[in-house]
Amino acid sequence: MQKIYIEVTNLTKARSLTGIQRVVKSVVLELNEICGAKLCFIAYNNSFSRFELLNSDSLIEFAKGNKGALDKMFSGEYIMPDNMKPGDIFFEIDAVWNENYKSSVLLPKLKQNGVRIACYVYDVIPITHPQFTHYSIRFNYMNYIGAYLQYADILITSSQSTLDSIYELSDKLGLKRIPGFVSWHGSDFNISSSNAGSSEVSENVKILADRRFILIVGTIEPRKNHSFLLDAFENGLFEKNISLVFAGKMGWNVEKLKERIVNHPENGKKFFYFEGLNDASIDYLYSKAFAVAQPTYAEGFCLPIIESLQRGTPVLASDIPVLREVGGDYCRYFKLDDIKEFGNVLSDLMENESKYQKLKEHIAGYRASTWKETAVKIADALDTLKIKEKKAKKNVSQMVVLTARVDDIARSVPFIEAYMPFIERILLCCPDSVADEMKSIPTKRIKIDTLTDQEILGTRELPKDHSTRNYFLRCLAMQSDKIDEVFIMSDDDYRPLKNITLDMYIEDNSYIAYYCNRLNEWKGVVGAMTSYDHCHFKSRDFVNKNRYPALQYSSHMPQIIDKEIFLEMICEHEGIELTGIDEWTSYFNYAQAKYPDLIKSKPYVTANWPGLLTDWKIRIKPTEFVFENFYDVMYEEGQIFEGLSKTYNENTDAENIEKQKRCEKAIADYFKQKSVYASFCEKEIKDKLEIPSFVIKFNEGKYFISTPEHLEMAKESVMHLPIKTVGDIDNVSFQLEIRKENSCIQRMTELNLNKKDLSIIDNEFDATLICGPKGTRAGEYQLSLILDDGHDRYEKSVPLKLI
Repeated sequence: MQKIYIEVTNLTKARSLTGIQRVVKSVVLELNEICGAKLCFIAYNNSFSRFELLNSDSLIEFAKGNKGALDKMFSGEYIMPDNMKPGDIFFEIDAVWNENYKSSVLLPKLKQNGVRIACYVYDVIPITHPQFTHYSIRFNYMNYIGAYLQYADILITSSQSTLDSIYELSDKLGLKRIPGFVSWHGSDFNISSSNAGSSEVSENVKILADRRFILIVGTIEPRKNHSFLLDAFENGLFEKNISLVFAGKMGWNVEKLKERIVNHPENGKKFFYFEGLNDASIDYLYSKAFAVAQPTYAEGFCLPIIESLQRGTPVLASDIPVLREVGGDYCRYFKLDDIKEFGNVLSDLMENESKYQKLKEHIAGYRASTWKETAVKIADALDTLKIKEKKAKKNVSQMVVLTARVDDIARSVPFIEAYMPFIERILLCCPDSVADEMKSIPTKRIKIDTLTDQEILGTRELPKDHSTRNYFLRCLAMQSDKIDEVFIMSDDDYRPLKNITLDMYIEDNSYIAYYCNRLNEWKGVVGAMTSYDHCHFKSRDFVNKNRYPALQYSSHMPQIIDKEIFLEMICEHEGIELTGIDEWTSYFNYAQAKYPDLIKSKPYVTANWPGLLTDWKIRIKPTEFVFENFYDVMYEEGQIFEGLSKTYNENTDAENIEKQKRCEKAIADYFKQKSVYASFCEKEIKDKLEIPSFVIKFNEGKYFISTPEHLEMAKESVMHLPIKTVGDIDNVSFQLEIRKENSCIQRMTELNLNKKDLSIIDNEFDATLICGPKGTRAGEYQLSLILDDGHDRYEKSVPLKLI
């Protein structure tokens, strides 16, 4: 069942359910009735840096006002983004921008795992009116809203005006507009009778019983424009037998206004300020007021307008879009900050009793939205994220291979015949010039056919770039009747190492997809970027732009493809065939975004990917080795498959077992060696509260190198050190050396750092370091980082302990 995880961190901390917490409380109560078992309430636990599942029954009791339920709310069960399933919904409805966790860190993790993201946005005031918010809120809010504009699947707002502002912001940032929905706030304020004079009403407000007064309710802060009302009344309105009432707590940045309020000469006479009033007292003021004023500069919604109209009290509001939207023709409007016009609007009602009564009669027909209606609209919006049901097709007997190399596919076919018995036919997509040779490849049971470039392309030309050419051919080939509805897609050098059944690719009613990396962590090979590297950077941009999951599926092993979904992706993204993105990565991320239950992602099971452990940092550990990504070089002296045969023979079964054992040991050693450096970093963070880091900075024509005070690594290990660059770094040679008593014992291949590559990877790259040749002893060494820009040489050394 698709789950909806609702983030309510601030609600669990609130001691009074007002403001945003009042909205969260009301929506949670109603959604619980509508969605029931689908809902999972979570709150962020700072002590454990993860989300904690909450006891739903206790949370609901707390939301109803039972504060005793607070201690029973926390389950002690924690959940991380990786624990949420593809298709689950993460719904942010609380005010989290000032929380310890950052949305810019959380949301990419949710998105790459296929979780769907929804957010209720109250306003964008810190962006549109930054002068009315504290700088720390502006900073945190930018992180929050920026992340949701990039990763959310839908946004829900309290007003169309707020949604319009979000779209305007998206357009300015060049971001794709996110589907948006509007769900007005409801109103559950307890409306007393017209004789609201019970003992619950504070005595100090009853002095207003026989007075004509203008009321403003809400926190006193610059945005609400309370000073405007004081200015207007001092400009002649106090003389017209009408009083002014402020009801609300003191907020941010109002020190001068507070002094003005407290020391006002009319305070307690014609001007009254109340703080900390109960609901009955606020209701009393609403009901007794001649009118309620809202001179605000900006709002996300403005509940006081609703609460005023519910009581039949007229509202005088600044003429801004959101207040027009909420108040409609039930309110009277004046130009923002125009004291004269405000006075005229008020005087017109004061001096024309019939006009005033006619307005009140019109207001009597007003009906506010309920919180149930708010929740229904939210539930309807979330329903647009429901999973599209699709089941895996289980009739699989074809393998499709894109190749121009007869010898390579000929050497792989015997492995496929021996270990993939469900494959009965192989379709080779190949150049016309080798089609006859391809069809002549000897087989025992598999039938081979071809789909030539001419059949695929027609009159179209092939792109020159390798990755773009491959993707172009794959996309066009999908339209051929020669390709089955569901098939195994492979390259000519992917070889199975053991018996494989269809269970490898289909589990229950889902396809299994195998990933080897996370796209947003992919750094490529800096200094030697290939078509493959750039292909994946383009794939990263493609999935992020379209808010798809972001796993890297180019695992160099045969994978299962549903042609209908591949064609659907091509149709939805017009021109995609010429973008040069990765065929495996684009397809599986698209499929998981559209049909989460159809795709189950698992770590890859490929030997020799990457070919060498020095190629790039391995972040995903293979669970086993079922396929071999064949490279001739891996069979040479000193390499992992030295002494084993490159071709299928009578000893292949035994040799494949040996290959698996060697790969298992190599990968286990790799991650064990990595753990030495990881443990060192954890200790440094704990002891010194700092992360060991390398930084290259270019400033005012010079380079500066920053390193940790010391390092610890495993001897003979392969390391990939993250190095951050700052400034306009371009055409700089880079290398690492390990030294012992001023003698170099290991030098990393020189790289050329250029700003084009660095900009693609956010100015951070992984520098490969082999911690000493075979036979290196444990002990104290020096690690030197060396730069040369063609004019000057820069070097910084750090003590290195090899363990």
